[in-house]
Amino acid sequence: MSVRVPEEDNHTHIKGTMISMLWRRPSKLHVSIVQTFGLPNADNKIVTETHIVHVAYDRSNDQLVHAWAEPRPGSPPPSEAWRRDGCAVS
Repeated sequence: MSVRVPEEDNHTHIKGTMISMLWRRPSKLHVSIVQTFGLPNADNKIVTETHIVHVAYDRSNDQLVHAWAEPRPGSPPPSEAWRRDGCAVS
């Protein structure tokens, strides 16, 4: 019998899309997300304002990509109020 320790489900919102922060459990998204974030570079990375999004194209379905994000070095961490309250437009 094997026991699997549940990993923490880390996700972040980037440009209105929720993306996994775990490379072992990437988000499976439609390929049109590349239009939202921009084209990846030669290393299949998309650099946004606060995160670096890693993209891997699905081998069996050309309409899907696997994506995970990591915080961009030097970007400020999101405040606790942003996580709790979301975005407010005044």
